[in-house]
Amino acid sequence: MPGGTVRALQAMPGTGQSWEFGRSRFFAGTGTGIFSVVASSGGGKISTRIIDSRGIGRRSAMAATPEAVYALLTTPGADTSVPAAINATGKVRPIALPGPYSALAYDPEHSELWAFKANGTAAIFCLGHEAGMYSRYDVACTDTATTDGEAYGISPQGIVCLGMEDAAERNTVTYADTASPKSRRPFVLNAAVTDIRAIDSTMTMAFDAVSNNGTAARPYVRLRIKGDILSPVVARTAGAPARSIAARIAGSAGADFIFTGFRLYIS
Repeated sequence: MPGGTVRALQAMPGTGQSWEFGRSRFFAGTGTGIFSVVASSGGGKISTRIIDSRGIGRRSAMAATPEAVYALLTTPGADTSVPAAINATGKVRPIALPGPYSALAYDPEHSELWAFKANGTAAIFCLGHEAGMYSRYDVACTDTATTDGEAYGISPQGIVCLGMEDAAERNTVTYADTASPKSRRPFVLNAAVTDIRAIDSTMTMAFDAVSNNGTAARPYVRLRIKGDILSPVVARTAGAPARSIAARIAGSAGADFIFTGFRLYIS
């Protein structure tokens, strides 16, 4: 392999990408790049093509879903990585800002991509619907495994089944508009709320924003707005209706801001 030692191999199941006209097609992650690999039946002939010059740090930095292969792309020497989606043709698309990500896992039961961070938290990307992303603060997983359609995380406390109900009550949920993080006037954001019993309580919205006026990005600006949910709460959601619900919130913002996320504080 031109990029050095291969650390992970992934292909999208059930899409026709794995086998095409007697050839096997998949992606290989090395420390210096991501490669598209085509191998003839029996492995007699193998061709490779680099699709991104950023590499991965470990096997668990790649995960496959029915729609895409995901990878934590890292530039050599950097202490952060970028979660990115790779489609069947090899096009790479970032899905979040760089962060201290360490491992990926796909939970097929709830169509969720879990991106674990070195600080013991996880960003969960909800695939297949518009709920966006929510965060977990109780999963310090360092490695992952998937078997029989269930995803597991390996943590210092033991093995965690990612599809299980979260028993702990959490009143803080982070949302990031990963699909289109642009400033809007007015803007509309969806938030995942995991504590169903607290929905009729007062919510405080704390927004994070960075400047996008052509100058260097200013430090994060936090705005607090106390108010109501402006449209009915519906049972569609981060993961599955049994686990959480979603709220739709509207407001307005200056034209020179990009919203990177917000939190709902339930009181």
